[in-house]
Amino acid sequence: DYSQGFTFTTGLDPYITAASPAKGASGVSTYLKFSLDFSEDMRYDSLGTSVFQLKNLTDNTGEFSISLSDALADVDNNLGLNVEYLNASGAVIPSPAAGTNNVRRLRISGDPAKFRLLKGKEYRIKLTGNNAKDTNDNLGLVLNPVGQGLTDYSQGFTFTTSSGSDPYITAASPAKGASGVS
Repeated sequence: DYSQGFTFTTGLDPYITAASPAKGASGVSTYLKFSLDFSEDMRYDSLGTSVFQLKNLTDNTGEFSISLSDALADVDNNLGLNVEYLNASGAVIPSPAAGTNNVRRLRISGDPAKFRLLKGKEYRIKLTGNNAKDTNDNLGLVLNPVGQGLTDYSQGFTFTTSSGSDPYITAASPAKGASGVS
C-alpha cells in the first residue's frame, strides 16, 4: 500500500575523500608528491582526460597544467612526473588501460632532479578539467559536495612548503670507516 507515499535514499555522486598533502597543510616537502582518494571506483580513461594544475600562489608564478594522460604518455620521463593509479586495497594498477574501472587513488610525484617545489611558498593543486566518472552509473566526480559535510575541492586545495632545509643525516652508527663492528 503506497497511499501514504514511500521514502527512499539516493546514493552520493563520487567525491574526493582525502587529499595528501591535506588541504591547508604547512611544512610540506619541496619534493612533489600528492594523492587524491575517491569515494568509489573511478574509470581510468575518464581520469586520464582530466587536467591537473599546480600554481605558485605566493609569487603568482610557475603555473603548470597537464592532462593526466599526457603525463602518463611521457615514458621517457622528460617532464619528471610519475602518475600512478591504485585500487581500493592500495595496490598500484600496473598497466591501466581503457576499460580499467577500479581506480580508488590517484598519486602524482615528481622526479626531484627535474621537478621541485620552491621553499616557503603556497601552492594550489586543482583539477581544472574534471572529466572523472565513476564505474557504476557514469556519474561525474563532484568537487563541491555541498550539504554533505564533505570537503569542497572545487577551487583545488592549497598547501605551503617548508622554508627549512631538506632533511639530512646527522649521525650514523657505527661511524663511517669503523672496523671490528659486530
